[in-house]
Amino acid sequence: GTLPTTIGSCRSLKEIRLDHSKISGMIPTQIGQLSNLQTFEASYTELTGSIPSTFAYLSKLLKLGIHSSKLTGTIPPSLGLNNTALQRIRLSGNMISGNIPTEIGLLPSLELIDFSSNNIQGSVPSQ
Repeated sequence: GTLPTTIGSCRSLKEIRLDHSKISGMIPTQIGQLSNLQTFEASYTELTGSIPSTFAYLSKLLKLGIHSSKLTGTIPPSLGLNNTALQRIRLSGNMISGNIPTEIGLLPSLELIDFSSNNIQGSVPSQ
């Protein structure tokens, strides 16, 4: 199955864990409406498309893990703007390209970045 666009109406949702599932399709932009979301884990899935820039609206997000899936596109610079609680970003093993946005270096709580096994260029920005 896919993540429905109606997921945005589940405002009290704190965790989404879809690891090792057969979930496919794109991550809906409505994910940005989940203002209480702290964890989004969807590794080893069939998710495709880009990382929605609306992840920037998730100010309580602590962990973002979508590794070993089929994501494409670039890392949205907006990911580094409002996600001040973000501690872990794991996007390894996808088909993401482009540069690491300098905005990622502005995340004060960041403890782990894993962009390995992609087509990403440049260095990890410092704070």
